[in-house]
Amino acid sequence: MTYLSRITSRIIKQIIIVIFCMTVQVSGEIALDLIDIGTSAESIALGGVYSASETAHSIFQNPASLGHNINWSVDIFQTQTISDVTIQNMSLSTAYKKYSLGVGYVRTSMGGMERTTTSNVEGKVEITALGNSYDYKDEAFYLGGKVQLTEFISTGITAKLVKRQIDTYSGKGLNSDIGIMWKSPSYSIGFSAQNILRNQKMEYGSAYQDEELPLKLIMNTSKKLRFKALVSTIHFQVKHQSGHPPYYSGGQELYYRRLSSLKLLLGYRTMLHLGSQTISRQSIGLNLNIKGLKLSYAFEKSKAPIFDNMHYFSFSVSKKEMNPKKSRKSRRQKVSQSPVLVVNLENRITIKKSRIKKGISGYVKNVKELYINDTKVFIRPDNKFYVVMPLSQKRRFKFKFKAIGHNGKKVTKRVIFIRQ
Repeated sequence: MTYLSRITSRIIKQIIIVIFCMTVQVSGEIALDLIDIGTSAESIALGGVYSASETAHSIFQNPASLGHNINWSVDIFQTQTISDVTIQNMSLSTAYKKYSLGVGYVRTSMGGMERTTTSNVEGKVEITALGNSYDYKDEAFYLGGKVQLTEFISTGITAKLVKRQIDTYSGKGLNSDIGIMWKSPSYSIGFSAQNILRNQKMEYGSAYQDEELPLKLIMNTSKKLRFKALVSTIHFQVKHQSGHPPYYSGGQELYYRRLSSLKLLLGYRTMLHLGSQTISRQSIGLNLNIKGLKLSYAFEKSKAPIFDNMHYFSFSVSKKEMNPKKSRKSRRQKVSQSPVLVVNLENRITIKKSRIKKGISGYVKNVKELYINDTKVFIRPDNKFYVVMPLSQKRRFKFKFKAIGHNGKKVTKRVIFIRQ
């Protein structure tokens, strides 16, 4: 390939990138459709769904999904597409009692784009490089919080500052997102609305016409299923943006109970492309989570060349235990106390043949974590718990209760169910 043909090929690639940026901006999205692309490798591998998020990067999607049981978390994501387009974000979150606070930053940039000019020579359009270059940058700053209203229901709000610069043209705007979520150990459903301040626009001054950030409505849900030693969580999401058809996403998490630190992720989604087209993407990935250190990987196939056969990596570190300040004496007392588990069930129970669910209640003392058949159960501030568990269709089956104390000791209990 000659030097001239290499220059021409590079210019054509950059023109495609600029057209993509501009058509996405006309539709009002920020940062090369960054939020739709995915804010972590995990979300990309799951088809772009948000229902699996609970660490800091939830601030970009639905602030209500910030985990109130996560003391603090840090998420980092960066990738590079063709023609040196860099997409990156970083977020931090912390929690205190029923409140969570998060901050985040997202950015898409491309430098060294060659300036060109066009001319008509004998009826043909020729593109000529001018020998210098310019840069493109899109970024947004997020600040938001969440409050846990009840055991399962939370709500959140985010404020954001959006900035955009192409060569010497620049603009900025303020807006806000809100969200609500209902989440139990086996089910979840969430709703979020992005860019709710309709009177706020991206302002470019006299250089360019002001533009609106589009109102987006997003609903997602998830359901956890168990198949003997395998655990699977199914995710589904629908997104509506004014002027466009609904876009759908689906994902699945799959892991072996005795190896819960390693999860297989699968995803599929439809999404906006070049302002008006709808394309599909398929993805696969892995999550490796060891004591709060999580490394996520995703591979995605797409009909959009800029995102086809892409590899994504993201990193997250979090601490789930809430550690209120206490005196050394009270800490020593807490460590020395053994966990207590009381379940309001007999050791052997007879149930009807058609019964599919069972409400289980009880209370604990000196316990930091409680599990029923490997499902984590929420412990209320008064040390009581209540959860509705699905029942096996077998004639005879059992529930295994496991309580882990603050001193690391465990106490277990088994309840046998027999169908009539």
